[in-house]
Amino acid sequence: MIFSSLSGFGDTDPGSPFVQPNILQHVSVNLITNSECNAAYGGLVKEDMMCAADEAEDACKGDSGGPLSFGMTDLELAMVRDESFNTEKAMNLGLNLGGLMTRRWTLAGAVSWGWDCGQDLPGVYTRISHYMDFILEHAYAAQTIEGDVLQACPK
Repeated sequence: MIFSSLSGFGDTDPGSPFVQPNILQHVSVNLITNSECNAAYGGLVKEDMMCAADEAEDACKGDSGGPLSFGMTDLELAMVRDESFNTEKAMNLGLNLGGLMTRRWTLAGAVSWGWDCGQDLPGVYTRISHYMDFILEHAYAAQTIEGDVLQACPK
C-alpha cells in the first residue's frame, strides 16, 4: 500500500462561509489512475496531472499549491518493483529490516483543482515528476532529505 497524504490550511466545511483554520490540516487519500480520473472529468486530466480520491476527503479552497506526498518504505518499494519480494527474501539476503521499514516521503503533486471539495469527484494535482527536468535545471543543488543531490534525467 502506498500511503499518500495532503495537507493545507484550506476550507474544512465547504457548506459554510470560508474560515481558514489555525492548525495545519491533513488527510490520507488514495492515488487513482488518470484513466479513472478522466472517466469522472470527461478527459480533462492530462499527463502533467494526477488524481487522488477518498470518501469525502480532499483538498478544498485555500489548499491550492499545497503538497500531495506519498510515503513508502524500502521494503514496500522493493515489493512494488518485484511482486515476489517479501520480508523473508530480505532476511535471506541479509538486509537490515530496520532500514527497510523506514518510511520515506516524496512530494508527488501540488494541489491544483477539483470540484465540490471531494464530495463526489477526485482531486486533481500537478504531477511533480512531469516537471523534474525543469525543477532540476532551475533549482540550485536540489537534494533529497538524505542529502543525495538530484540530477536531471539523461535525454
